[in-house]
Amino acid sequence: MHDSLKEVQTKNKPAKGSTVRDWNAEFYQQFSDGMLGLTSERVKMLSDLTNDFVACATDYAKVIVNELSVDVSQKQIKVCKASSRTNFFFF
Repeated sequence: MHDSLKEVQTKNKPAKGSTVRDWNAEFYQQFSDGMLGLTSERVKMLSDLTNDFVACATDYAKVIVNELSVDVSQKQIKVCKASSRTNFFFF
């Protein structure tokens, strides 16, 4: 059985007190002292962050792929068009 969107969201909860995990802010926070300021703890945190991001992206991708044949009105992750000038779509 594939994970539902609710299961994916529960598994990939954001930091306490937040509604959305800011991957970019977490990443750049580790570089606050520049490249030379990277300690072994910060490298470990970057590794953990990277692994969490890949796991989260993989889970969401599975939901999107599993619903390719589902009618748009029934998709858990709604499709939206990027702009009227392009044919790019986002989920």
